Amino acid sequence: MRLVKNIIARVSYRQLKTLIFLLKSGVSLRYVYSEMARFFRNLTQDFTSWEPSSEVEIPGIRFEESQYDSVAYFIHLFHEEYLVNIEQFLLEGPRIDFYITTPKPKLLEQLHVLKTQHLNLREIRLSENRGRNIGPFLVEFSGTALKYKYMIHLHSKRSNHMTVKAGKKWAEESWNFFRPKSMTLESALKIMSSQNLFSTCFTIDLQVTPPSSFTWGQNRQFALSRFPGWNLPEQNERFSFPAGGMFMASSADMSKVLSAKWTYEDFPEEKGQLDGTLQHAIERLFGLAGTAENTENLIFHVNSSSFTKDKSFLNYSNRIF
Repeated sequence: MRLVKNIIARVSYRQLKTLIFLLKSGVSLRYVYSEMARFFRNLTQDFTSWEPSSEVEIPGIRFEESQYDSVAYFIHLFHEEYLVNIEQFLLEGPRIDFYITTPKPKLLEQLHVLKTQHLNLREIRLSENRGRNIGPFLVEFSGTALKYKYMIHLHSKRSNHMTVKAGKKWAEESWNFFRPKSMTLESALKIMSSQNLFSTCFTIDLQVTPPSSFTWGQNRQFALSRFPGWNLPEQNERFSFPAGGMFMASSADMSKVLSAKWTYEDFPEEKGQLDGTLQHAIERLFGLAGTAENTENLIFHVNSSSFTKDKSFLNYSNRIF
């Protein structure tokens, strides 16, 4: 009983934060109720017990440093505390090009100081505060991304609708995975470069993003209006995508999105929206773009520290009470 009380107390705080953010973002009460119901259904499940039925083997070949010449980071910086991460990445990946956007003049000045110290920081641009991390990337650097074989997209994720611990865990998992010269990044590059099977790579942690997160939410109509000819999953269908918006991808496989014309006016003003925007739709399209080219998503399962293409997690259920 004490355990149940502790869970309820801890989760209620997190859910209260989510509820406040949903109401502030202007979504309908019907949608708020559906999200509350989904959350409490997830409380009865232990999704961390899922394990992939098969793993993608990491090729036993030597990683060549020259592979980094075809990789570029595209980072959106909103929260100042991530400057430390960026500086560390620049130091650890001198052969990798970096492109950064920020909507804050003060951060722009600090980034320009870094640029004088690191030749691999190729370009910094002051963006508008629209479209979260996705809008600035597409408006400023979508064409640049197409010049590289692989693009890595990161941003200063804080997830204020979650508890501090959960939000920090979610962000750190992606930043650590894509760290220059890390074993995980080099393994992912070896897999993607030696096999033409995968277009996008990202992490999943079902404790943070349960299976019910991998749906359209209120975003399918935005994808359809922008790409009317795209054969998209149905509204209630579950599919894998980089939830949280941090991933590595084959730029060529993302060309349908990257080669489109983008302006800041395409995106809504920033109001802390959790769903129902063009940027949330595009986040999902990055997971679908490769499937349109007959490739798959390379998934790194955080709990088992393994690469897989197994998508059975999408419908996994393990009820504990």
